[in-house]
Amino acid sequence: MFPFPCDLPAFWWLIPLALGTLAALLGRLARPIPLPAIERALDSRWAPVGAGLLTALLGFLVWGSLDQPGIYHDEIAYRLQAEIFASGRLAGEPAPLPEFFEQYHVLVSPRLAPKYSPGHALALVPSVWLGHLGLGPLALAGIAGGLVFVLARRLAGRWVAALTWILWSTAPALLGWRCSYFSQTTSTVVWLAACCGLLDWLATSRRRSLVAVAIFLGFCAITRPLTAIALGLPIALVVIKRLVDRRAPRELVWPVVAAAATVAIILPFNAAATGSPWRLPYTVYSSRYMPWDHAGFGIDAVPPEGLPPDMVQFTDFFRPILREHTVDRLPSVFLDRTWYWAREMCATEGWNWRASLALLSLFALPVLGWAGIFALASALSLMLAHLIMPTADYWTIYFQEAHPVLAYVNAL
Repeated sequence: MFPFPCDLPAFWWLIPLALGTLAALLGRLARPIPLPAIERALDSRWAPVGAGLLTALLGFLVWGSLDQPGIYHDEIAYRLQAEIFASGRLAGEPAPLPEFFEQYHVLVSPRLAPKYSPGHALALVPSVWLGHLGLGPLALAGIAGGLVFVLARRLAGRWVAALTWILWSTAPALLGWRCSYFSQTTSTVVWLAACCGLLDWLATSRRRSLVAVAIFLGFCAITRPLTAIALGLPIALVVIKRLVDRRAPRELVWPVVAAAATVAIILPFNAAATGSPWRLPYTVYSSRYMPWDHAGFGIDAVPPEGLPPDMVQFTDFFRPILREHTVDRLPSVFLDRTWYWAREMCATEGWNWRASLALLSLFALPVLGWAGIFALASALSLMLAHLIMPTADYWTIYFQEAHPVLAYVNAL
């Protein structure tokens, strides 16, 4: 007898054998589903809807509730911002004694206002009105799931679309990020929607499609500005090249107007929070509580005088990260962040089938086509843009918008 490391009986190996035999017998008795029927289902207009609903359902099963409070300080700030907007106000009333109500990422004077751009909180407002704030992130995850399926199906067919959606929607690490109140749930949706609009414009040259691309990128800019610049750059290059080839620069007029009008939404929010439409709440908050919280290299984290003890500890946590984020370390930082980002598709420390599939994806590189190259360029642009931001290498949420790209390449 072979020794067993646990208390399982010696005949434990008969269990999977019995289950496999039973499955084979049931398979012989069951009526098989014709392959054409599956293909028709994947080709139908309802397939993306089903992918979206399953994505949202999976998120609900993982999250366990529609009323989760949030784990990180950022999530609490986004929740507060959405609740303020849902009440019909752009900012809340200031606290009578601000020093007793200070909290992370929130201005308590001259008005009560989280420091973040308003895009994500605006997207969460309907879920506040419905009484279950968790509906917002789950609905956004569902929309993203449908768009991932649509894009992959249009680019590489039904089977690649199905596998892309499966890999992206079931990666446990990504589920953890999607089941949260972080703004990446919104920026992922608007970027994927912009890509759908771009594909339609390239195929039809319809002006409304290009205007839709501009609006989606504008909304991304009032959600995550740096992300909008990084993901918008490859789109802008494709659009400009097409217009130059067609000698039609005038077609940019309405998209530029649409994008500017969308971004201008941020001005009244700034004015309500800071008293000036040109002063960002983020900047005011950082100067007051975290003057080291900005892009740069080798920053000396010196907290302001009079901070609460927990905020001083927050600075102490970031001090070594800020000090070591230097220009000469950028190649190492880029490789480390990329490794953590790619590993989230595998979700475990050890080797598994997802890791094997990631290696096999190298064979997809010769057949990526222009769309695959564009997708990889977008992911690379996002990674490179965030190199100016000092953060822990494992904090990969900054790159969540690009995970569908990795799933697509793996599926190919």
